[in-house]
Amino acid sequence: PFSITISGSQHIIAEEYNYSTGKGRIVDIQTGKVLLDNENHLSFPFPIRMNGKQYILPECSAGNTLSAFSIVPSEPKISLLDVAAVDPVIVEYENRFWLFCNIAKRQNNSALFIFYSETIDGTYTAHKLNPVKIDIGNSRPAGIPVIVNGKLLRPAQNSSNGYGGEIIVNEITDLTPYRFSEQPINTISPDHEWQYNQGLHTVSPLGENQTLIDAKAYRFNFANFKAQCKRKTGRLFRK
Repeated sequence: PFSITISGSQHIIAEEYNYSTGKGRIVDIQTGKVLLDNENHLSFPFPIRMNGKQYILPECSAGNTLSAFSIVPSEPKISLLDVAAVDPVIVEYENRFWLFCNIAKRQNNSALFIFYSETIDGTYTAHKLNPVKIDIGNSRPAGIPVIVNGKLLRPAQNSSNGYGGEIIVNEITDLTPYRFSEQPINTISPDHEWQYNQGLHTVSPLGENQTLIDAKAYRFNFANFKAQCKRKTGRLFRK
């Protein structure tokens, strides 16, 4: 989930996943309105503003491209990279826009890639050290990077004990087109007393004084069970 502004009001948007089709789309949680839906799986609807307008930068790695979509359906999308970006986030820091992501089928839970541009909608160049780090416990983006007291903080997913286990907060200590270093400074873990206490996946600001997270629990889902059986049976017969 992320927060965006629509017509002056704050809304929470998120991926709505269909277990029967194995495909996600982006919806407004308050209204139930579908904001983005196409032939590919969409998730992780990272909000960005371009030229004073609200856009959504969703993961669309199945389409092998990264594009920003306006919340106004009639406006064209803005293509940023021909890369199968996984959980992409952008932050402005020291006169550049930095795009952090993982890349599908390239250790997409553990290898962190960085791209940079002079403008948010401009041409993005690959960091000279890509992938800048490989760590399944502290790599894949987990929400919006923020600057606090001059320090650039980047949340990352810890999937070492399963996907979406907890969040590691990193302080980026060196970031140029040729260098990158960060160090973990905090961990955000689910509370065992929560109803959904099996993991945390995303953290982002909700206005000025609140924080938005999502949490995980395990439930039996027949549509997912059916889809998994079909997938595994297909693999068996292909062999």
